[in-house]
Amino acid sequence: MTYTALPAPRVRAYYETFLASQHPSITATAQASGVKYFTLAFLQAVTRGSCALDWNSSSTQPLSYYNADIASLRAAGAM
Repeated sequence: MTYTALPAPRVRAYYETFLASQHPSITATAQASGVKYFTLAFLQAVTRGSCALDWNSSSTQPLSYYNADIASLRAAGAM
């Protein structure tokens, strides 16, 4: 995977993943707002000292939950 540095400071929205199923997708949010840079939050360890990760302490939401949305954003030139 190749990483690209973010450009000079611009709006970088914080996208609340805790209630993801109750919010518009990241792509829909980007299209409606014009924001191209997002921070996804609440990826955390399953238990203290664990290296296993999940979203919001929910093992029912797979780590790949946002893969398609992130791919859609990248295709549209967002990061």
